[in-house]
Order: sequence, then C-alpha cells, then structure tokens
Amino acid sequence: MENSLVTIIIPVYKVEKYIRRCVDSVLAQSHQNLQIILVDDGSPDNCGKICDSYMKKDSRVKTIHQPNGGLSIARNTGLEYALGEFVYFLDSDDYLAPDAIEIMVRLANENHADIVMAGHNRVEADGDIHCDSSNWPHLQTTGEIKKAILVNDIPNFAWGKLYKKDLWDNYRFPEHIVMEDMHVVAFVFYKANRIVITSQPLYYYSNENSGSIMRGRNKAYIRLHYGQYLGWKRHEELAREVSPEVISVCAHKAVHAAVRALSLDAGVSMLNKEEVKDARLFLESEGNCHMTTAEKVVRWLILSNSFLLPVIGSIQRGILERQIKKRVQKIEQKAYNRRKLS
Repeated sequence: MENSLVTIIIPVYKVEKYIRRCVDSVLAQSHQNLQIILVDDGSPDNCGKICDSYMKKDSRVKTIHQPNGGLSIARNTGLEYALGEFVYFLDSDDYLAPDAIEIMVRLANENHADIVMAGHNRVEADGDIHCDSSNWPHLQTTGEIKKAILVNDIPNFAWGKLYKKDLWDNYRFPEHIVMEDMHVVAFVFYKANRIVITSQPLYYYSNENSGSIMRGRNKAYIRLHYGQYLGWKRHEELAREVSPEVISVCAHKAVHAAVRALSLDAGVSMLNKEEVKDARLFLESEGNCHMTTAEKVVRWLILSNSFLLPVIGSIQRGILERQIKKRVQKIEQKAYNRRKLS
C-alpha cells in the first residue's frame, strides 16, 4: 500500500544543535503516515526536553527516555516499540529530503521489495554538500546488491534504508562496540527476498560535528580500526555461508584492520588484553590470507612481540594525527572564509 505506516527510529544524544533540523525534516515528509520514535539516550543537554516538546505537538511522535547506553541500545529500544510495516533508521544530526520516505515506499511497493536503499549527500562543517552515492556501482539484481553490501562496495550503514519490519524480528544491533552496523546490516540484507537500490540522494549525512571520532581525540581511531576488524570478521563468517567467492576479500579486509589496530595501539594500550589477544589469534589463523608486503611485515612484528612495534606505532599515530589535524584545519579555514564572505 502506498500509505504504509513507516516507523522512523531516531536515537538522540548530545545533538541539541541539530535535533530540530532532523525532526522537522521528518515532520515535513510528503508521506505523512509515520510513527516517529525519539529515543533520548540519557542526553545531558536539552535534547530530552526538545523531544518531549515534539511529542506534545504531534501525535505521531513518541519519546522514550532511557539511561545512556549507546547508539545500538537506543536503536534496539526503537525496534521494540516499532509498529510500522516498514522501519527506517535516522541519526539525530542528519536529516531527510522532503520526499524521501514517499519515494522509498513507492519503490518498495512497485517492486515488491523488502528493502529499499537510497543514496545520500554529505554535509560538511564548512557548509559544502557532496553527493557520496553518485559513484555507486550500477546494480540491478538482488544478488548483486547483497554481494556489494557484503564487501562494502555500497555502504553498510543502517541508516538511509527502508526495511520491512519483519526482517528485524531475529536481529538486533550489538552493544558497546564501534562499527555496529557491520555486524547486522549484511545479515538483514541476506534475509530479504527482493532489494531495490537508487543512488538518488534522499538522506543528508552530517559531517559537521566537531566531536567526530575521526578528529583524533583520545586516539579513538584505534578503537575505530578495531571495530572495523570485528565487522569484517563477521562478514567473513557470513561469506562462508552465503558467498564463498568473496571470503578472501572479507578476510583480507579483516586482516588489514587488525594489523592497523594492533600497530596503532602499540605503546598506548587503548585496547584491553582480551581484545589484543582476539586480534592476534585471528592474525595467526589467517597466515595464508593475501597481504601486502607492508601488512606481512607488521603482522610479523605483532606476532613476534618485536621491540620495534611501539616505534612503528608511534610513527603511524604521528602520521595519522597530522593528517587529521590538516583535514580539520582545512575545513575550519573554508568555514571561516565562507563566514567572511557572507
């Protein structure tokens, strides 16, 4: 049905600057049959009050307040309260094109699709907006789309996709890990009978937040690489069941992320002992995996507990943090120039 009920799940945490833009873009959707679930994940600012104000103004909005547990727990809470035929995940600093849900519901109904995946724009801190989906591969069959998700030729983000709600009956997001989407999205895709994809950018992804993990604060990039390793290990496990021809691709990506995480961690110990042990065991088991020469060398340094590893880690962290700093300075300069001209 064209007027299908769509549940939009929006986890909310420390986004006071952006939350109104996000929710307003949902309320303005041309497709009006919506259940809008705002999960206030213990936000310490005024986000909870803002969410409550929307619930008072519009009967389609439901606000749930809970102690801070992280993005996965907030999304899982939203799934428990979802009533729609379809569910859609929207991050609270992002926003939607006015006809996003209408277009996706129409595509789902016309194609009898269980999932509709649409493209997205990236909104930068300097105000620039770029289309990230314009160079997606041209995929026509559901099999091609599933394989592309498995090897990340198209993004594994949970957001920006319209799902039949029953696809999530046996799946929830893993808690307290980074890159949680990689642990579940591909599995949900392989449960679908029919998937449709459009590169038309209907979602606006915000890259404006100065607290972004890639800004290098507290060396959070180490945990990001470790999260990528865990995600790719999950994809390798799925590939063994559904697509053996891409096992080696997933395995190599997992090895690369594990090598990167452990080498960056050497000398600072952001990862705990169990995490280091898990990644080392994986590197030992994947000795026959295709690797670059550099990966082979660093893997050997890791597995042999070489005294050189902390030195390599320090050099890598220095290079990465300088790159991050330059990228931030460039964005800030562009933003300053834009303000100066306005």
